[in-house]
Amino acid sequence: MTDYVTKYAKKVVSGEILASLKNIQVCKRHLSFMENPPNGCHWDNHLSNKAIKFVEMLPDPKTNQPMPLMEFQKFIVGSLYGWRRGQYRMFTKAYISMARKQGKSLIVSGMSVNELLFGQYPKFNRQIYVASSTYKQAQTIFKMASQQVNLMRSKSKFIREKTDVRKTDIEDVLSSSVFAPLSNNPDAVDGKDPTVAILDELASMPDDEMYSRFKTGMTLQKNL
Repeated sequence: MTDYVTKYAKKVVSGEILASLKNIQVCKRHLSFMENPPNGCHWDNHLSNKAIKFVEMLPDPKTNQPMPLMEFQKFIVGSLYGWRRGQYRMFTKAYISMARKQGKSLIVSGMSVNELLFGQYPKFNRQIYVASSTYKQAQTIFKMASQQVNLMRSKSKFIREKTDVRKTDIEDVLSSSVFAPLSNNPDAVDGKDPTVAILDELASMPDDEMYSRFKTGMTLQKNL
C-alpha cells in the first residue's frame, strides 16, 4: 500500500520537490515521527489513504468528475487522518495556507463531507461548521460541499436516503448530523457543540473571538 504522505515528505526533504522552509520543516517532522513516534502515537497508513481516496472520489462541481489530489494535497489530508494517539487523531487543529486556485476549498470541503457522512464520534449529532469574515465567504466551502453531495445523490441511492441538502445546511439524516455555514458572529456559536470547526480566510477576520468560541465549544469532543 502506497504511503503518499511519507513519499511526499521524502521528496521535499531531498529537494526533489521545491518547497518553502515551513513545508520542509513539516516534512522533516513527519519523517522524524516515523522513526521515533511521539509517546503513545503511531502512523496508520490505512486511515491516511482511506481519507485521501474519499476526497479524491468526490466529484469536482465544475466537471462532475473525480479530481485526483496533487501530492501536497494528499500530504495535508493524509497527515491529519493518519497520525493517531491511541484510537484518536494526534492532530487536533491544522493551519492550511496556500496560494489561490490551489484547491484549498476542495480539500477542506472534502474533509468536511467525510466527517459529516462517516465521522466516528459522536455517533449521532455531529456538528460541522464553517465561518469566515463574512457569511458570503463562509458559504464558499459550504456551497462546494453541497454541490459535491448533490452530485453523489444523483448517482447513489444510499446517499440520497442518507442526506438532505438544504439552502442553509446539509444533514446526514441517519445520524442527525449537520454541516452549516455561520456568520462572523461569536454569539452564533453559543449553544453549539462543534465536532469540526473551519475558519476560512482567518487572516481577514477582525479578531480571534470566533476561534476562541469554537475551541471552548469543542472541550468535550473526542478527536476520532
